[in-house]
Amino acid sequence: MNTETTAKTREGVLGPRSHAFMSVLIYGMLFVTLMVATGGSITLDNLLLPIVAIYATVSILEFLIKRRREKTPQWLVVGSFGIGAIMAVMMTIVSSTM
Repeated sequence: MNTETTAKTREGVLGPRSHAFMSVLIYGMLFVTLMVATGGSITLDNLLLPIVAIYATVSILEFLIKRRREKTPQWLVVGSFGIGAIMAVMMTIVSSTM
C-alpha cells in the first residue's frame, strides 16, 4: 500500500469533509427527526432550500477564516453545528404552523 492509497483511506475517496457538509448533515438528520416526531410533512422546499443557505454560509465563513489561519478555530466548528441545529428547529416550527 503506497502513501497515496493510505491517505485516501484515512480521508475518504472525496477528501476530508468540510464543516459545511457536516452542518448540512446535522440539519437534515434533525429536521427529518423533528418533522416525524411532530407529525409534519417533509417537502423538498423545507429540506433543500435551507441546506443551500447553510452550506453557502458555512463554506464562505470557512474560506475566509482558513485564508488567515492554518488551523480551523473551535468556534467555527461549534458555530457550524449550531447553525444546522437552530435552522432545523426553526424550520420545524415554521413548517408545522403552515
